[in-house]
Amino acid sequence: VYLLFFMWLFTQVTSTIFAAATGDIQPSFLFDWFAYIVPFHLFSMFCVLYCLYFIARTIKTAELQRVVNFGDCTGLLFSFWILPIGIWFIQPLINELVATHDLDSEDPKSSFMLLDDDLF
Repeated sequence: VYLLFFMWLFTQVTSTIFAAATGDIQPSFLFDWFAYIVPFHLFSMFCVLYCLYFIARTIKTAELQRVVNFGDCTGLLFSFWILPIGIWFIQPLINELVATHDLDSEDPKSSFMLLDDDLF
């Protein structure tokens, strides 16, 4: 939705620039568009950071087998943020987590910790 809104806004701004060049409207009208884009951009950045935090928290919970706080998963969060470099540190951790759990077991509680939704 943000991308579609941004594309629509970009076309509006470019048409406004051309209209301002011909003298039809005042150039100060362009600054009004930034009032629309800034809240959407900040919200999209919040969503991206929260998704990275959720992934890091999930991996740390599987690794430590307990409910984790923000300080426990900060390193993974930044590793996901700088993904091309961070993946070199994340992939061995995921490989270790997968190797230590018996995925062929018939009892699902034997290999993975199931957390109560209220605590997670």
